[in-house]
Amino acid sequence: MYEGPSSKTKVIGKTITGDVVFVTAAADSWYKIQLPGGQIAFISSNMLTNKIFRTQKTAVSTRLLDTPDINSPAKITIAKDTSLNVLGSYNNFYLVDHNNQLGWVIK
Repeated sequence: MYEGPSSKTKVIGKTITGDVVFVTAAADSWYKIQLPGGQIAFISSNMLTNKIFRTQKTAVSTRLLDTPDINSPAKITIAKDTSLNVLGSYNNFYLVDHNNQLGWVIK
């Protein structure tokens, strides 16, 4: 991740496969992104994808949270053995798609 839309600007962090970022702007082949924790950075467009990271089943009944925070309100409770599309991760949470509803679950 870079401070500006160029690999010649200061490196301010890095992402790994599966990290969740939100695209807030685009210019040429660069995206301005925001991490779920609020950090702003720029990343080359060839580093991003919007594909499903993996599919997994819930081991127990799980709350679908509004934000990646244990104290976040639950949107719904997902039953045990439900298949979820995992889109990425942030800290101890996965961003998932459950029946076209996005939310966060604890890893």
